[in-house]
Amino acid sequence: MAAAASSSLPRANPAAAADGKNITPPPPPPEPEAPQSAEDLQKRQKNLKKKLKQAAELRSKVDAGLEPSAEQREKLDRATLLEAELADVDTKLAALETTS
Repeated sequence: MAAAASSSLPRANPAAAADGKNITPPPPPPEPEAPQSAEDLQKRQKNLKKKLKQAAELRSKVDAGLEPSAEQREKLDRATLLEAELADVDTKLAALETTS
């Protein structure tokens, strides 16, 4: 009976694969990062600093005994990534200031 069940499974059509009709195209290459203006970078910097301040305040509450919700744990987990992004934004801003 197992042979009968396996015969009902769809089989790959080698001819269709050879002509490329059933092949999924590769994803497009990532677009190069557009240059950002100093104003955009300053807005992002301000936003990141605000999020990091909120994360630090939440960390203090957790250290004092607050049991964080799942959303609050995610916010705390993202803090390291936000710090890295802030450092990147700071570097880009400094580069723009030296070229201006």
